[in-house]
Amino acid sequence: MIEYGISDRWEVGFYQVFEANPSDGGENGLLFDGLKFRLRTRLANAGDLPVDIGLYFELETMHDELSFEGKVNLERDIGHLRLMTNLWVEESIVRPLDTTEHGREAVFIINPTLGATYELSGRANIGAEYWARGQLSPSGEDVERENSKLQHFLGPALHVNFGKLWWSLGVYAHLNNMNKPEIGSDYGPVWARSVLGLEL
Repeated sequence: MIEYGISDRWEVGFYQVFEANPSDGGENGLLFDGLKFRLRTRLANAGDLPVDIGLYFELETMHDELSFEGKVNLERDIGHLRLMTNLWVEESIVRPLDTTEHGREAVFIINPTLGATYELSGRANIGAEYWARGQLSPSGEDVERENSKLQHFLGPALHVNFGKLWWSLGVYAHLNNMNKPEIGSDYGPVWARSVLGLEL
């Protein structure tokens, strides 16, 4: 990964992506999968506008997929309360060089997120997060079609800072369906996200 700050508002990035595929005998083979290029900027310094605005653009060139991403990040701080949203869309073209009827399938996916956090102290924040992912016009049949529908999640979040060590946790209920998922479903009734960080 390489990141370069063009100015205090513009940043470019370059990533190499590797994928571990299972092999016979229980081993994994680490293979080069593609490249990612990104451009990120903010329209003004934090606090200069009523709402802080950031823009993010990314191009993914994977071995069997070409993808474009665009994000609009909005943030507003009101005392100890912080409101944030990430309006994220992506357009993926599966097998872009395939000239058969199964190639060049374009898929438009939206990934909106919305969150609010409140600072209890200098070391702890609580909040709530909503996120979604899926297609406005689902594709495929049966389980594949269900997986492509817009899925909604909502739940509480916690962030604790211990100095050089920090930890965040989010637990989300699947608002579409809280029942036991069908075989082949990509989404279960409850999702959790946990990140542990260490400042070196």
